[in-house]
Amino acid sequence: MHLSGIGALVLVVSVLTACSGGGGGGGSSAPPPSSQTTFSGTVAANTALASYTVDVAVPAGAGAAQSQTGTTGADGRYSVTVGALLPSQRVTLIRAGRFVQDAEPQYPRLYSLPSNTGSNSNVTPLTSLLVARLLNRKPETGLDLRAVNEIGNRSGTEVSTAHQEVVAYLLNSRPRKDNGNFTSPVDVSAVTDFVGMPLNPAVPGDPYSEALKRLHDSMMDSETIEGVEEHMLFRNDPPVDLGAMLSLDFAANCTAANPTLPQGSTQIILDNQGVQFGGVQQFAFQAGDAITITAGQTRDNQWRFDRFGADSRSVAFDILRGRVTSVTLQVNLEFASCNPSGEVLISGKHPSLIALTRRFAGATVPAFQCADPITYPGFQTGPNLVTFDTNGAVRINSLHGGPSLHLPSMNIAMEAKFTLDSGQLTPRPAQLFADRIVRGGFDQFRVSLDASGQITGLSLGRTNEQSSLGQSCGVI
Repeated sequence: MHLSGIGALVLVVSVLTACSGGGGGGGSSAPPPSSQTTFSGTVAANTALASYTVDVAVPAGAGAAQSQTGTTGADGRYSVTVGALLPSQRVTLIRAGRFVQDAEPQYPRLYSLPSNTGSNSNVTPLTSLLVARLLNRKPETGLDLRAVNEIGNRSGTEVSTAHQEVVAYLLNSRPRKDNGNFTSPVDVSAVTDFVGMPLNPAVPGDPYSEALKRLHDSMMDSETIEGVEEHMLFRNDPPVDLGAMLSLDFAANCTAANPTLPQGSTQIILDNQGVQFGGVQQFAFQAGDAITITAGQTRDNQWRFDRFGADSRSVAFDILRGRVTSVTLQVNLEFASCNPSGEVLISGKHPSLIALTRRFAGATVPAFQCADPITYPGFQTGPNLVTFDTNGAVRINSLHGGPSLHLPSMNIAMEAKFTLDSGQLTPRPAQLFADRIVRGGFDQFRVSLDASGQITGLSLGRTNEQSSLGQSCGVI
């Protein structure tokens, strides 16, 4: 069995020892490996997805995973043979995808479960929604090692319940592509088994293919399967409460070259007054200080507090998989790095992408001005209108068919500034940045607000294999 070629996106650690001669070796007390099993199926969305890498993954202990890899043909079919597994081991997860720059823009990766028999394990947007619903989170772009180890203990009842929940979500809660404040049903009920039901995109009227086409047709042109998962999982989240994150208290081990900065065992406290290290308020919040919340699709999340000028300082909390993984304090040009002594969970504090975009849905939106030249069709000289619908899309001059972008399908960073409000320091949104890399290009969006929540400027850029468009308006 060889390791999956996911490149820098994931580190796959092999802890199993390959056996030769078909046995466990003379004198070994370990049970013999089971016979090999072939997994096959179709990888498809609105059409067959050719040249996708398929990883069939097995837990390998200590949070690691081992995988066997194949590639889809022109018809989306794959076949991967897995062998030499111990009786206690079994395949738990299947991933199909390509590097994000080279994949279909709306389907950079898809996930699925193995069928009970090892045959006809489809990998589609419906199976990806099923896996996300079972995990109650979006799996990572590269092979998700945590998911490989978590998903195997799901019962048949849990899978059946998750299937029903996905069907109900698409039928009752799917946002309308041209106005996300309304819903538009997507009926996939004919697909009784997302994983095992036969799928043949080449056959006209194939019920599974028709359901996938209906789902695809419901998506905005900039919406990805990750964005659909985001909305399915977090559609009930309220707008982000920036004050909710200001509540952490944990032990860490710190190192620093400057002896005046935190060293050794240190208690770190974050509250609405600032950030303490070992009882010393290294960053006491003041009006004008900045908070930046970075919410990537699954990785590279961060909370950062910054002060610029003569008293330059910052504190960055790096976040991965719902946990604080490190804290960095910078005072002028000196640094201290701190690693938590145990798990620091941030459930309920780190916002979803839906929660971030909904904070902007309540922004005051006057007509903003664009000066010549207009370089992006749909913008206009003079007054323009921007709207954020409740399900995450931003739309420019929507009543006149202007451009739109699905923000929950992107990586988002929100910057807020502390302002003094009735004697209390309150963080208020000041800017939002959104971006993603797609095949042959990228999408970028930026909007700025003043302290009252009024939009002062905006920029939008979209580049793909066919065109490059960009427009900036106002002060950003």
